[in-house]
Amino acid sequence: MKIGTISAVNWKQKIGKTICTKRPEVLSVPTSEERCSVLHFDGRETVMTSACVSGRTANTGGYGILRAVNTLAAKGAEPIGVDLNISLPMEADEALLKQIMEQSEKICAKLKVQLMCVKAEISPVVALPTACVTAVGTAEPSELIQNSSAKPGQEIVLLGTAGLEGALRILEEQEAELSNRFVPAFLYQTKQLAENLYALPWIQRAASVGVTAMRQIGEGGIWAALWELLEEAHLGMEIEMSRIDLYQETIEICEYYRLNPYQMTSTGSILMITENAEEVIRLLRLAGARASKLGITTDTPARVILGQAEKRYLDRPGPDAWLVWQAKRLM
Repeated sequence: MKIGTISAVNWKQKIGKTICTKRPEVLSVPTSEERCSVLHFDGRETVMTSACVSGRTANTGGYGILRAVNTLAAKGAEPIGVDLNISLPMEADEALLKQIMEQSEKICAKLKVQLMCVKAEISPVVALPTACVTAVGTAEPSELIQNSSAKPGQEIVLLGTAGLEGALRILEEQEAELSNRFVPAFLYQTKQLAENLYALPWIQRAASVGVTAMRQIGEGGIWAALWELLEEAHLGMEIEMSRIDLYQETIEICEYYRLNPYQMTSTGSILMITENAEEVIRLLRLAGARASKLGITTDTPARVILGQAEKRYLDRPGPDAWLVWQAKRLM
């Protein structure tokens, strides 16, 4: 199998059929596409999601928390708290664990969510520090966002930019090497872009003015997120390549390591489908976010990407560029 999340095709054909237990209060069903579980109790929905992130820095837990909390918000839920399970390799020390916890608590405080339960272990089978996060939130039934509700002729909006999270994580792990290529001002400026990963208030603002569907750009980058979002809605698309926003810092770091930023994880960047792109974009920009209209959904299977001189079609998701980069370093 390929590096990264199991594809929707493999899940449906080979794995999903093994899951048949169903309780009436559980509204969601297990799939590789749906990122949240929804349970109905006492007139409100309890929404849960999880995220696992591996990396060599103290921010590993924080990236997992941000990914999980943003995913809850993109479902229409109000995040409440997170559980954190940290697995460290044999060579790790207490100082690293303390740094991971300090950063995780700092991010939870900024997001105003409770760090509810923490478990940490040293594992002989773990190659990199790994943080597995379970996040929980609540929502009124009318507030839940069902991506399957998207329709042809609606507009596709990008909140944020492609590939930023991956570029930031590469910089954290390879700052010494990158300092030989880029001036200190460039590296400092890149680090400041991490604020864009805190997308919770922007997601909530967009939801308040009417968004039919939302999906965070996770593993596989914007190409995978578009494919998965449209698979959920059973739609095609027509978008313009030039409208996909990228920070120049992301481009420079990806070019240095020969990585594709469109195929790299980008927590904090959200794809949206809406009837009113101009109003959504206006409100997001007023709040200080970057947002752009990419194109429209269609009722045909074709998923078209228009370039300056060419027309091509969206492929099935490939491996995440950041994960491929990590795999090469572990070899």
